[in-house]
Amino acid sequence: MDSGAGGILVLNLTKILLPNENLLYFADFLNSPYGNKKPSTISNIMFNNIKHLNNHFKIKLYVIACNTATATSLDYLRRNFPDQIFVGIEPAIKPAFETNYNTLVLSTYTTFRYSKLIKKYRELNSQKLFFYPFKSLAKTIDKNLFNQSNLLSHLTVLKKYKKHNIKNVVLGCTHFNLIKEQISSILSNVEFFESSGGVVKRIQQLLIENDLINSQNELGKVDIISSSNNSVFISQLQKLIIK
Repeated sequence: MDSGAGGILVLNLTKILLPNENLLYFADFLNSPYGNKKPSTISNIMFNNIKHLNNHFKIKLYVIACNTATATSLDYLRRNFPDQIFVGIEPAIKPAFETNYNTLVLSTYTTFRYSKLIKKYRELNSQKLFFYPFKSLAKTIDKNLFNQSNLLSHLTVLKKYKKHNIKNVVLGCTHFNLIKEQISSILSNVEFFESSGGVVKRIQQLLIENDLINSQNELGKVDIISSSNNSVFISQLQKLIIK
Protein backbone atom coordinates (compact mmCIF):
# COMPACT_ATOMS: atom_id res chain seq x y z
CA MET A 1 0.00 0.00 0.00
CA ASP A 2 1.12 3.52 -0.84
CA SER A 3 -0.47 6.83 -1.72
CA GLY A 4 0.78 6.38 -5.29
CA ALA A 5 3.78 4.90 -7.08
CA GLY A 6 6.27 5.03 -4.21
CA GLY A 7 5.84 1.45 -3.04
CA ILE A 8 6.64 -0.09 -6.41
CA LEU A 9 10.27 -0.78 -5.42
CA VAL A 10 9.07 -2.70 -2.35
CA LEU A 11 6.69 -4.64 -4.60
CA ASN A 12 9.44 -5.46 -7.10
CA LEU A 13 11.87 -6.61 -4.43
CA THR A 14 9.14 -8.74 -2.84
CA LYS A 15 8.43 -10.27 -6.24
CA ILE A 16 12.12 -11.19 -6.56
CA LEU A 17 12.57 -12.63 -3.06
CA LEU A 18 9.15 -14.30 -2.82
CA PRO A 19 8.23 -15.16 -6.42
CA ASN A 20 5.44 -17.58 -5.47
CA GLU A 21 3.46 -15.03 -3.49
CA ASN A 22 0.35 -13.39 -4.92
CA LEU A 23 0.84 -9.64 -4.59
CA LEU A 24 -1.76 -6.88 -4.56
CA TYR A 25 -0.63 -3.27 -4.94
CA PHE A 26 -3.07 -0.64 -3.66
CA ALA A 27 -2.37 2.93 -4.79
CA ASP A 28 -4.46 5.43 -2.85
CA PHE A 29 -4.32 8.07 -5.56
CA LEU A 30 -7.70 9.44 -4.48
CA ASN A 31 -6.33 10.59 -1.09
CA SER A 32 -2.78 11.47 -2.09
CA PRO A 33 -0.63 13.14 -1.11
CA TYR A 34 -0.41 11.94 2.48
CA GLY A 35 2.65 14.09 3.24
CA ASN A 36 0.80 17.30 4.03
CA LYS A 37 -2.12 15.80 5.97
CA LYS A 38 -2.66 15.57 9.73
CA PRO A 39 -1.90 12.21 11.39
CA SER A 40 -5.55 11.74 12.41
CA THR A 41 -6.65 12.27 8.82
CA ILE A 42 -4.14 9.74 7.50
CA SER A 43 -5.06 7.21 10.18
CA ASN A 44 -8.72 7.52 9.24
CA ILE A 45 -7.88 7.07 5.55
CA MET A 46 -5.74 4.02 6.28
CA PHE A 47 -8.41 2.50 8.54
CA ASN A 48 -11.03 2.82 5.80
CA ASN A 49 -8.66 1.42 3.17
CA ILE A 50 -7.84 -1.65 5.27
CA LYS A 51 -11.51 -2.20 6.04
CA HIS A 52 -12.37 -1.95 2.34
CA LEU A 53 -9.59 -4.35 1.30
CA ASN A 54 -10.51 -6.85 4.00
CA ASN A 55 -14.06 -6.88 2.63
CA HIS A 56 -12.90 -7.71 -0.89
CA PHE A 57 -9.70 -9.75 -0.51
CA LYS A 58 -8.16 -12.37 1.72
CA ILE A 59 -4.93 -10.65 2.76
CA LYS A 60 -2.43 -12.42 5.00
CA LEU A 61 0.03 -9.52 5.38
CA TYR A 62 -0.13 -5.78 4.76
CA VAL A 63 2.94 -3.80 3.72
CA ILE A 64 2.58 -0.09 4.44
CA ALA A 65 5.14 0.98 1.83
CA CYS A 66 4.86 4.65 2.77
CA ASN A 67 7.00 6.38 5.38
CA THR A 68 4.29 8.93 6.15
CA ALA A 69 1.57 6.33 6.70
CA THR A 70 3.96 4.27 8.81
CA ALA A 71 4.93 7.24 10.98
CA THR A 72 1.36 8.35 11.58
CA SER A 73 -0.79 5.23 11.42
CA LEU A 74 1.04 1.94 11.86
CA ASP A 75 0.46 1.66 15.63
CA TYR A 76 -3.16 2.71 15.15
CA LEU A 77 -3.73 0.04 12.51
CA ARG A 78 -2.17 -2.66 14.66
CA ARG A 79 -4.48 -1.73 17.54
CA ASN A 80 -7.60 -1.69 15.38
CA PHE A 81 -6.81 -4.78 13.31
CA PRO A 82 -5.12 -7.09 15.84
CA ASP A 83 -5.60 -10.17 13.65
CA GLN A 84 -3.73 -8.64 10.71
CA ILE A 85 0.04 -8.61 10.19
CA PHE A 86 1.49 -5.22 9.27
CA VAL A 87 4.96 -4.27 8.06
CA GLY A 88 5.89 -0.58 7.85
CA ILE A 89 8.84 1.34 6.44
CA GLU A 90 11.08 3.96 8.07
CA PRO A 91 13.93 6.11 6.74
CA ALA A 92 17.34 4.37 6.64
CA ILE A 93 19.03 7.04 8.78
CA LYS A 94 21.02 4.70 11.02
CA PRO A 95 23.28 3.10 8.36
CA ALA A 96 23.82 6.47 6.69
CA PHE A 97 24.69 8.17 9.99
CA GLU A 98 27.13 5.41 10.91
CA THR A 99 29.26 6.15 7.83
CA ASN A 100 30.26 9.37 9.59
CA TYR A 101 29.74 11.36 6.37
CA ASN A 102 27.47 14.37 6.06
CA THR A 103 23.95 13.10 5.44
CA LEU A 104 20.83 14.74 4.03
CA VAL A 105 17.50 13.16 4.98
CA LEU A 106 14.67 13.82 2.53
CA SER A 107 11.09 13.14 3.54
CA THR A 108 7.56 14.47 3.36
CA TYR A 109 6.58 17.25 5.74
CA THR A 110 4.36 14.97 7.85
CA THR A 111 7.04 12.26 8.12
CA PHE A 112 9.51 14.93 9.24
CA ARG A 113 7.14 16.09 11.97
CA TYR A 114 5.87 12.75 13.26
CA SER A 115 8.43 10.02 12.57
CA LYS A 116 9.83 8.83 15.91
CA LEU A 117 13.03 7.77 14.15
CA ILE A 118 13.58 11.19 12.58
CA LYS A 119 12.83 12.84 15.91
CA LYS A 120 15.45 10.64 17.58
CA TYR A 121 18.17 11.71 15.16
CA ARG A 122 17.09 15.35 15.10
CA GLU A 123 17.53 15.45 18.87
CA LEU A 124 21.19 14.43 18.46
CA ASN A 125 21.84 17.93 17.05
CA SER A 126 24.57 16.38 14.94
CA GLN A 127 26.54 18.70 12.66
CA LYS A 128 26.59 15.88 10.10
CA LEU A 129 22.81 15.49 9.73
CA PHE A 130 20.59 17.72 7.62
CA PHE A 131 16.86 17.39 7.02
CA TYR A 132 14.64 18.68 4.25
CA PRO A 133 10.89 17.96 4.14
CA PHE A 134 8.86 18.32 0.93
CA LYS A 135 5.15 19.13 1.11
CA SER A 136 3.80 17.85 -2.20
CA LEU A 137 6.66 16.31 -4.17
CA ALA A 138 5.23 12.78 -3.98
CA LYS A 139 2.08 13.83 -5.82
CA THR A 140 4.17 15.65 -8.41
CA ILE A 141 6.23 12.48 -8.97
CA ASP A 142 3.02 10.48 -9.52
CA LYS A 143 1.95 12.97 -12.17
CA ASN A 144 5.32 12.82 -13.95
CA LEU A 145 6.32 9.15 -13.78
CA PHE A 146 7.58 9.18 -17.36
CA ASN A 147 8.37 12.90 -17.64
CA GLN A 148 10.83 13.21 -14.79
CA SER A 149 12.73 16.12 -16.33
CA ASN A 150 9.70 18.15 -15.22
CA LEU A 151 10.73 17.48 -11.62
CA LEU A 152 14.07 19.29 -11.68
CA SER A 153 12.51 22.65 -10.90
CA HIS A 154 11.06 21.14 -7.72
CA LEU A 155 14.51 19.94 -6.62
CA THR A 156 16.58 23.09 -7.11
CA VAL A 157 16.01 23.86 -3.42
CA LEU A 158 18.56 21.09 -2.70
CA LYS A 159 21.37 23.16 -4.22
CA LYS A 160 21.79 24.95 -0.88
CA TYR A 161 23.12 21.71 0.63
CA LYS A 162 26.06 21.46 -1.78
CA LYS A 163 28.11 23.72 0.50
CA HIS A 164 27.74 21.13 3.29
CA ASN A 165 29.64 18.44 1.35
CA ILE A 166 26.74 15.97 1.44
CA LYS A 167 27.87 12.39 0.77
CA ASN A 168 24.75 10.46 1.82
CA VAL A 169 21.12 11.03 0.91
CA VAL A 170 18.46 9.16 2.89
CA LEU A 171 15.29 8.68 0.88
CA GLY A 172 12.67 8.99 3.61
CA CYS A 173 9.79 8.74 1.14
CA THR A 174 9.42 5.73 -1.11
CA HIS A 175 8.45 8.00 -4.01
CA PHE A 176 11.94 9.48 -3.96
CA ASN A 177 13.40 6.15 -5.13
CA LEU A 178 11.95 7.06 -8.51
CA ILE A 179 13.95 10.29 -8.84
CA LYS A 180 17.48 9.30 -7.80
CA GLU A 181 18.86 10.43 -11.15
CA GLN A 182 17.33 13.88 -10.78
CA ILE A 183 18.63 14.24 -7.21
CA SER A 184 22.09 13.12 -8.35
CA SER A 185 22.11 15.80 -11.04
CA ILE A 186 21.95 18.40 -8.27
CA LEU A 187 23.90 16.67 -5.48
CA SER A 188 26.60 14.83 -7.40
CA ASN A 189 28.56 11.83 -6.09
CA VAL A 190 26.13 10.93 -3.31
CA GLU A 191 25.20 7.50 -1.98
CA PHE A 192 21.53 6.77 -1.48
CA PHE A 193 20.11 4.97 1.56
CA GLU A 194 16.59 3.53 1.62
CA SER A 195 14.79 0.79 3.51
CA SER A 196 13.02 -1.34 0.91
CA GLY A 197 15.47 -4.26 1.12
CA GLY A 198 15.10 -4.50 4.89
CA VAL A 199 11.32 -4.33 4.61
CA VAL A 200 11.22 -7.24 2.17
CA LYS A 201 13.41 -9.38 4.44
CA ARG A 202 11.01 -8.59 7.29
CA ILE A 203 8.08 -9.69 5.12
CA GLN A 204 9.79 -13.00 4.44
CA GLN A 205 10.61 -13.47 8.13
CA LEU A 206 7.01 -12.86 9.24
CA LEU A 207 5.57 -15.16 6.60
CA ILE A 208 7.90 -17.93 7.76
CA GLU A 209 7.22 -17.32 11.46
CA ASN A 210 3.46 -17.43 10.91
CA ASP A 211 3.60 -20.40 8.52
CA LEU A 212 2.13 -18.30 5.71
CA ILE A 213 4.67 -18.86 2.94
CA ASN A 214 2.92 -19.77 -0.30
CA SER A 215 3.83 -23.37 -1.13
CA GLN A 216 2.55 -23.31 -4.71
CA ASN A 217 5.10 -24.15 -7.40
CA GLU A 218 3.99 -21.64 -10.01
CA LEU A 219 4.81 -17.93 -9.99
CA GLY A 220 2.44 -15.72 -8.05
CA LYS A 221 0.21 -13.06 -9.61
CA VAL A 222 0.62 -9.30 -9.31
CA ASP A 223 -2.50 -7.12 -9.37
CA ILE A 224 -2.77 -3.35 -9.10
CA ILE A 225 -5.79 -1.41 -7.92
CA SER A 226 -6.29 2.26 -7.15
CA SER A 227 -8.82 4.06 -4.99
CA SER A 228 -9.41 6.54 -7.82
CA ASN A 229 -10.05 3.94 -10.54
CA ASN A 230 -7.59 5.93 -12.66
CA SER A 231 -6.90 3.54 -15.53
CA VAL A 232 -4.10 5.71 -16.95
CA PHE A 233 -2.24 5.78 -13.64
CA ILE A 234 -2.71 2.03 -13.15
CA SER A 235 -1.29 1.34 -16.62
CA GLN A 236 1.73 3.50 -15.76
CA LEU A 237 2.28 1.55 -12.55
CA GLN A 238 2.14 -1.70 -14.49
CA LYS A 239 5.05 -0.51 -16.65
CA LEU A 240 7.15 -0.06 -13.50
CA ILE A 241 6.75 -3.67 -12.35
CA ILE A 242 9.64 -5.96 -13.22
CA LYS A 243 8.81 -8.88 -15.51
